[in-house]
Amino acid sequence: MIPELSSPSVCMRDPQRVEEIIKAMQKAGTSTIQVISDFNMTLTRFAYNGKRCPPSHNILNNSRLISEECKAQLKDLLNTYYPIEIDSKRTAEEMVEWWTKAHTLLVQQRIRKDLLQDVVKESDAMLRELYQLFFDHMQEHSIPLLIFSAGLGDVLGEC
Repeated sequence: MIPELSSPSVCMRDPQRVEEIIKAMQKAGTSTIQVISDFNMTLTRFAYNGKRCPPSHNILNNSRLISEECKAQLKDLLNTYYPIEIDSKRTAEEMVEWWTKAHTLLVQQRIRKDLLQDVVKESDAMLRELYQLFFDHMQEHSIPLLIFSAGLGDVLGEC
């Protein structure tokens, strides 16, 4: 068994099948692999020194670039739609409705793109520990890394 898969925090329905897949991937080599990752809370930290790190939407929502009125409206949307996000019985359409309303509010703020880098630097957002080692390893072995996110693309580009 691969040692990392023996950790008590790793749960698998069919450990033998997982090991077979990993061994086949190792045998095939890096030219046949790609990594697909989410951004928020996957590549970024959830918390640092006991303080919650913001996901990409909150970087902008909590910034000086957003009016207090807009912040209040975004908070109202969060209070309305967050319970939907964590309820597995709800539909994707309801989530799209939330994102659409939030993005409409943000567009109305007429945010200057050239200010995003400073807002990201001023935020408490952080990439995970050893992220540079991970990125360097991917580049060294020419492994494509595809990052998908429901976050704001312009903000992600500055992280």
